[in-house]
Amino acid sequence: MNETFSTVIAILLCVFLMIIAPVQNMKDSNNRIEQTYIQSKITNFVENSRNTGIISKKLLEDLYSSIYGLLRGYKVSIVHSTYIENETGINDFIDNNYSAQINEILEQEQRYLMKHNDYLNITVTSYADDIVAVYGGGIKREGSSINNETK
Repeated sequence: MNETFSTVIAILLCVFLMIIAPVQNMKDSNNRIEQTYIQSKITNFVENSRNTGIISKKLLEDLYSSIYGLLRGYKVSIVHSTYIENETGINDFIDNNYSAQINEILEQEQRYLMKHNDYLNITVTSYADDIVAVYGGGIKREGSSINNETK
């Protein structure tokens, strides 16, 4: 009886070490690769938007399709913050535009313009509300309504 019990435990331990542990390791590796992919996509998008001062509809759709096309579901939230000056010229408060407002403007005008020193932030979360990637930064160049469409 004692020998049979030891044999069963040894077999279960071997199954765990030879099958379950490598599968879990591979799953963790895939999660890291996917997180790196998402981080690179939002970094590229934010840097392009910071340098031009424009969020184009095409670039945003490309970002959405590259992230929403992954097997696991993700949510992308965008926040554009603008400092509003009071009568004395001092930054008094921050006005935020969120994903829905930005998407609404893009539907009408094909581009969303930002001003120098505004702030753009993108957060990607899983549907379990775990933060996967965050990136943001200050706008370097003011967007122009002149026809300088981004790629």
